[in-house]
Amino acid sequence: MTVQEEGGIIVDEINPQIALTAPPCDVSITVPSAALFAALFGGRATVMKQVIIKGDAEFAALLAELAQHLRWEPEETLAQLIGDAPAYRLMRTTRMFHQQLRNSGRNLFETATEYLLDEDPTLVRTTLLSNLAMDMVNLNDAVAHLEKRVIQIEQKMKVRRLIDRSPHMVSS
Repeated sequence: MTVQEEGGIIVDEINPQIALTAPPCDVSITVPSAALFAALFGGRATVMKQVIIKGDAEFAALLAELAQHLRWEPEETLAQLIGDAPAYRLMRTTRMFHQQLRNSGRNLFETATEYLLDEDPTLVRTTLLSNLAMDMVNLNDAVAHLEKRVIQIEQKMKVRRLIDRSPHMVSS
């Protein structure tokens, strides 16, 4: 790739003979083939960790900033290979398939979740779990209050037994 004086970019063909006779470049950017494979799983950040940049640091930083805003247009590449109309149809079909696949995945997830929560309650909804926790707190409070009440009643009963057992004084 060559950046012209007026700012335009020319994509050079990969040709070893041209590379030998070409003038020295200001910046060299090398992307290992393993990085392209890693892009499938790790995304752009994974690739950028493996890119090797040599040359003018300021120019390289400018190119890196520009590269972050680039986006590959597969329809454009396909159009060069098979023509505009077939490329458009193929990409439209691919987008529709991708959307249908996403919808199917979402529906499957929602169905499985509903089954596990409602039909065969293997999982518990967070709202039910929160309600259960509040009910447990209220039950603990009620049990503590009941224990105090039972203790008060037992103390009153002891006092009455003592009164009942004591000899009655008869006044004459």
